Amino acid sequence: MIFEQCETMFAGAPSAFFEKETAQQSDHKYCALKGSDLLSDGYISTESLQRIEVKEGKKIDKFLLKSGDVVLLARGQSMKCCIVTEEVAKHNLVATANFIVIRIKSGLKAEFIVSYFNSPLGKKALNHSSVSSSTNVIKSISLSGLKKINIKFPTVEVQNQIAGLFHAGIAANRATLKLAEQQQKTVEAKVLNLIEAT
Repeated sequence: MIFEQCETMFAGAPSAFFEKETAQQSDHKYCALKGSDLLSDGYISTESLQRIEVKEGKKIDKFLLKSGDVVLLARGQSMKCCIVTEEVAKHNLVATANFIVIRIKSGLKAEFIVSYFNSPLGKKALNHSSVSSSTNVIKSISLSGLKKINIKFPTVEVQNQIAGLFHAGIAANRATLKLAEQQQKTVEAKVLNLIEAT
């Protein structure tokens, strides 16, 4: 079972830990993870992080994301799973109640878990009635059900190969998208020049 390969698995901090909207958000030390921050490629976006104020007396350290953590969107229209990179961890990012955090044991690769849960095989496991429930719109994953999912971990060597492919695939996709955007801008500029020349 997945739980046997983890240091810990926990649900994010409840909303009672946070103050309501405050005026000077730039002063706040922590940022709250939102569902929209989880990208479909398995990375977390830090472009529009929301700063939050933790209520006095609330111990938030348990919910702070660390490099190598796996974050699973536990409530929403689509299930997403992402890895916390070193860069993302620097933002003092807090997992809120919509997330389940999987912190695997040292020596194992978080990229394997992310790749598994974002694959058709992993999505099938997450959609099993013992793991999740759903209404017409919203799906909800239970932590207790998730802990019981039986995942066969490959050897460390294979996990390392998966991790390499995971990051290389994302880098290749992003480079392709960037090139396509540049080509589109070039075409648009040429078209505009032709229009203005007439």
